[in-house]
Amino acid sequence: MQDTRHDISFRKELRQIIGKCRHNYRKILIAVASALIMAGAYIALRRPVYTANASVMIANDMTAGSTAMSLVRQFSLGNMLGGSGSVHDELSMIASHTTVSGAVKQLGINTSYIVKENILSRVSSYPESPVILECAPSIPDTLRSALIFKLKVASDGRASVKVRRNFSTIGSADGQLPLSIETSYGKFVIIPTEHMTTGKPLKMTIRTTGYSRAAEELSKKLQIDIPSKLADVVSLSYECDNRQLATDVLQALIDEYNRRGIETKRARDMQTLSFIDDRLARLTDELSESEHGIEAFKQKNRLSDLKAEAEYMLGERTTLDQELLKAETNAQVLSLTKEFIDDPANSYNFIPVLGLGDNDAKAIASYNELILQRMNLEKSALKGNPALERLNRQIDGMRDAVKKSVERSVENARIAVEKLSVKNRSSQARLDAVPSQERIFRDIMRRQTVQEQLMIFLMEQREETSLNMVNTMGRGEIIDEPYLLTLDTENSPAVVLMAAFVTGLLIMPLKWYFSSVISATKETSE
Repeated sequence: MQDTRHDISFRKELRQIIGKCRHNYRKILIAVASALIMAGAYIALRRPVYTANASVMIANDMTAGSTAMSLVRQFSLGNMLGGSGSVHDELSMIASHTTVSGAVKQLGINTSYIVKENILSRVSSYPESPVILECAPSIPDTLRSALIFKLKVASDGRASVKVRRNFSTIGSADGQLPLSIETSYGKFVIIPTEHMTTGKPLKMTIRTTGYSRAAEELSKKLQIDIPSKLADVVSLSYECDNRQLATDVLQALIDEYNRRGIETKRARDMQTLSFIDDRLARLTDELSESEHGIEAFKQKNRLSDLKAEAEYMLGERTTLDQELLKAETNAQVLSLTKEFIDDPANSYNFIPVLGLGDNDAKAIASYNELILQRMNLEKSALKGNPALERLNRQIDGMRDAVKKSVERSVENARIAVEKLSVKNRSSQARLDAVPSQERIFRDIMRRQTVQEQLMIFLMEQREETSLNMVNTMGRGEIIDEPYLLTLDTENSPAVVLMAAFVTGLLIMPLKWYFSSVISATKETSE
């Protein structure tokens, strides 16, 4: 019985609402028109959003059989440009503030140009702006605030511009383009480009800021992650309202990452060449002295067929001499490394791993990683930076430990040479019949052989380093070049207008229905 009453009441209310719709159709039409007007304004004012994607593989550019691999093993810097580098480390480098700032500077997108086409439409003019804003290079390097330039160009070519920072006007100018504006931050010049239409009025908003702040703003829209733990692939994504800019940002970011990697590799190779060239110059002088000594010895002792005269000695003691030669070569190589560490000029340089054992090599590898971190930090840190000072103290402490470790290795090498020398002297009794000239000559020849072998070793390393420097390919190999994932993420105009039309039709009937429900509820409660 109660359900029947409710049905009768609902039908009565429905008839009343239909009647109101008939008598107040003008209100419904006004509601529909208002909804359509608002929908049209939304369609006109909205700006499409474009999403660009790219994928980069962190490639190993130094395989096990390459000529450069030996140098990488010696310096233990494979984490950056080849070898066992972690893809997470490379992801951090791609997303770093320094890399993003470099991409911003490369594209010049710290300055944006917005053209006002009409009262509702404002369009980004990247990359073909009618005008460009120029200033001293030091301004975008240090600028922390955003400066807004309101530019108006009349059809006769006369221009006016006002510069604002926040809500304050800090400069203005009038005249023909190019137009100079003096501000508290420095001088700015607005220059027309070939894309500017002569005789047509122009209204623009130019926003400029420093590279650092622009990089922070760009990073908020940038997404960089690792899609799979099973592959060394980094995916990049960026959203903006300009199709060309969306793809250019990702390409510039990849280019800047590769450029930084190439610079680091080149700096490492140049330092290796400097180290080897210094040692080669010294060895050349020493080898020249040894050759002059042999020549003088031959002339003084009237020796001609040295090979035949030394045959007996070399035939009997080949094994012992080879061991002694190897030990002495290793001792000299270690001495070169020790001299490099003792030199104050090399306090913050990479330490080469020449002739050291696994433990010492791992310690120097850790030290070289700290040096690499210091090099990267020095590019962006100011003098007195706490992080840089902490890193310097850590490097100094580790350098002392490495120095002691290398000194122990040098001492052990010298002990090994001494032991072999004792064995050599113990067999001297069997060589009493050998003339003293032959024994002296053998020592001279052995010293010369050590020097020659050490020189050959360093020359091979120099050649391999030179070949490695020719390789200018970056670490990041592009799998998917930057492409637009979606053209427009917003709803189509037809859908928006249809939704607005339906909403306008329902506004008044729903208002009348709920009003009657509320009135009925009040009457029942009374």
